[in-house]
Amino acid sequence: MQTEHRKQWLIGGAIATLVIVIAVTLCFALGGDNRLRGTWALDEVTSYEFGGGGKGTMRLSSSEYPFTYRVDGDTVTIDFVSEAAADRDYTYSVKGDTLTLTSGSQQYTMTKQK
Repeated sequence: MQTEHRKQWLIGGAIATLVIVIAVTLCFALGGDNRLRGTWALDEVTSYEFGGGGKGTMRLSSSEYPFTYRVDGDTVTIDFVSEAAADRDYTYSVKGDTLTLTSGSQQYTMTKQK
């Protein structure tokens, strides 16, 4: 009887461990690249905040535009909630405290805020 009970505990523990590993993997996959996390200033008026879970906000001096984002390789896709802001795919790179977003011929260089 104890052997059967021990097997059930081992199987239950293995399943619980598998569920935790899958959940953590999904959190990282949906949350995007951790190098993007934080607030990045484009200029004195505009900043982008990339938070966890693939959510962020573009902040202007007088307004905010929430967005969702997804990272695939070196591409970040930003999808604004408001139709007033343009959704876009960017090729990105992070070097130290500098984030560079490129879309077509447009290139934006941002500085990470402390």
